[in-house]
Amino acid sequence: MKSRLSLLLVFLAATSLGWHTSSRRSGLQSIPLRGETGSGGKSADRASALNRSSGIPEEVSRLLVPVRGARSAAERMRATVDLARNLPLSDVKEWYAKGWFGMPGAIEAEAFLRIIRDRWIAAQPQEAMTFLLTRDSRGVSAGMKEWARLDPAAALDFVSGNKDPRQSNNMLWAIVQSLGPETDPALIMAALPKLSGASFYIQVLRPLIALAAGKLPPEQLAAQSATWPAELKRAVQGVLDGAAFLRDPSALMASFSGMGEEEGMLRLFAALDASVENSEAILSRIDKWPQTWLKDVLSHRSAWVINRDPQRWLKEDLTSLGLDDRAVWRVRVSALGKLDPESALAALKEIQEGTAEERRYFVASLLQNLASKDFAKAESLLASLSDPLDVEAGRKRLDLVTKTQAKQNESAIPTLDQRIDRLFAGEFGGTDSRESMENWSVAEGAAAVNNFRRLTPERKDELAKKMADRHFQGLQSVFQGELISWILANPPPLAEVRVFPPPLVVESVPLVAFNWSNEDPIAASHWAQSLPAGADRNQALATVAQKWAESEPAAVRKWLTTLPEEDRAAVETLVKGSW
Repeated sequence: MKSRLSLLLVFLAATSLGWHTSSRRSGLQSIPLRGETGSGGKSADRASALNRSSGIPEEVSRLLVPVRGARSAAERMRATVDLARNLPLSDVKEWYAKGWFGMPGAIEAEAFLRIIRDRWIAAQPQEAMTFLLTRDSRGVSAGMKEWARLDPAAALDFVSGNKDPRQSNNMLWAIVQSLGPETDPALIMAALPKLSGASFYIQVLRPLIALAAGKLPPEQLAAQSATWPAELKRAVQGVLDGAAFLRDPSALMASFSGMGEEEGMLRLFAALDASVENSEAILSRIDKWPQTWLKDVLSHRSAWVINRDPQRWLKEDLTSLGLDDRAVWRVRVSALGKLDPESALAALKEIQEGTAEERRYFVASLLQNLASKDFAKAESLLASLSDPLDVEAGRKRLDLVTKTQAKQNESAIPTLDQRIDRLFAGEFGGTDSRESMENWSVAEGAAAVNNFRRLTPERKDELAKKMADRHFQGLQSVFQGELISWILANPPPLAEVRVFPPPLVVESVPLVAFNWSNEDPIAASHWAQSLPAGADRNQALATVAQKWAESEPAAVRKWLTTLPEEDRAAVETLVKGSW
């Protein structure tokens, strides 16, 4: 485990460089935070006070100081990994469950959870997986892969006891992905009977069967599975038959033909299902199949056959194979669907099977598919149709395509008011559903700020909290600054702290100041001066001064002379020695 975590540290530290570079656009770029290093000082005092108000224990606050006070992305990642590796195992569950680490969506948060999850899985796998199944569905697959790597027998046994089909199959698939050719076949053979039944899909079990078949003699595999449930036994037989077919196709086909019609078909279907390699080999000899097999496959599994040669099944005398009219129509339609729209429409003119409604529907669908790629060509093909009902169906569908495209074009260039409305109406959950402001002009950002200022206090509060909870991703600095100003001037009541942690805003103050100083240091300086008096304003002013001084030190010195004495002293203390 230690070697894996060391590798993870190297990887994440390297990856964090890319995150550090790209995050400038989302307001998350790391900066040197003067006065925020170590475990003491004003930063620790302020973090401690904030954490007390949000219900985070003092010890947790102390442990997070190296992460929160890091001077660079690499330093933050090192502090993150060190914290995750050294937390007492007895505390891991509580950290995971209560989300104390914070920084949602950041690579450090992903690294922290991955490390403590792997430690938890290694020490208490059943407890960890039970928790993940109820509290972190995204971590289930990764957790099960890690458990299967460490103890595949115990992981398989745990999965066999789960009765939720969705969970069971997701976990089993994760195990399958973790196992390799070196896996003990006896382990798989012991697990397979426990994994059969309503909670497991046979297609998820086939890779396990194939792993065992690769290590055991066919006779032993057949003998051991003789008393298994019928569907599972059939899947084992399919894997064996598929391998036998690859060795000697003629012998296996002769063997199938000598069975009763139903048994031969069942064996054929199982062999086709076993793997893509098997199905390709078996289908390559389709002309040697008994006619009854071909009829059954075309009736029930037509996709297997049609995909190989759709043109053939448009021309084949399907009635002579025993297919009824409905089955013939289904095969024709499936074959047409495998062709490009032009070829399909041309072929459709010569096919008379199927009801008029079915023909109309298929003509319309083909024209719609073609119109999405080449509308002019779809119009040309429509003009070539002679059946009035075909033409009517096709015309309606192309008109629908035209209306849909018009709506899309209409909404593709929204007005500024529409864009602001969309921004304010965003749900701000999961993936970023709101329109990004990254490419807005300065004037557009200012317009959004003005619109925000005209909202009611209740609406401002609602939007500010939602946007801040995503660390202002995709928002312009001028708009981020407006939100921060509102939140600091109107702090949430303690009852809302669990929903909206103040530390998210506090951490963002110097980040916004840094990014905004890159774009417009004068505007950033005005914003910093407008913040409520206190540590947050001091940090914002110092950050502006420090960043601005990189390009215009004389302008910064002149600006400092305009600040009130108290502000100037605070800035000079924070940036002392950096110029």
